[in-house]
Amino acid sequence: MGESERPSESRFRHYAESVPPFAWGEPVQIPSDLEVARTVQAQIEAEIRRAGWMGEQEFFNFKTALEEAMVDAIKHGNQCDRSKQVTVRWVVSQKHVAVAITDEGEGFDPFEVPDPAAPENIERPCGRGLLLINEYTSGWRYDNITKTLTMWKRKSGIEASSSPSGMQRLLLVVRRMFRIVFRS
Repeated sequence: MGESERPSESRFRHYAESVPPFAWGEPVQIPSDLEVARTVQAQIEAEIRRAGWMGEQEFFNFKTALEEAMVDAIKHGNQCDRSKQVTVRWVVSQKHVAVAITDEGEGFDPFEVPDPAAPENIERPCGRGLLLINEYTSGWRYDNITKTLTMWKRKSGIEASSSPSGMQRLLLVVRRMFRIVFRS
């Protein structure tokens, strides 16, 4: 499905048609290794803490979105192939935090990923990362040509995590997951 043919999906209300112009830092290349990815995450999180404008809940939410994006790039994009690289760029300012993660995978269309909140998908382990990224950031975009997921959080404005409809969907997924786990 081409971008011009894309359906309007309320579940991706923070998906952006373009990425704002950020003053990116130098890219960091890492192998597809979750432990190495955690060290890069820790660097980004330390910079966010030093900026000092993100509250604890916002920080936890963005940290969760960042972890999901890194894990998805390694596991789904590069298939945990250590010979493939993940490139991470970020910028932390007094107005925003932005992270761009590029992998060497085949790419995907986020609009083709099944909605994890749909009853038929509750037991499927797919789509939850995008759901969290969408809920916990001010905006995000996936570029299938460069295989780059870019996400950002702005200091001011309406917080994605406070949206009742988005949080209700997220809570629904979590509740159904717990029912499945405890039913077994």
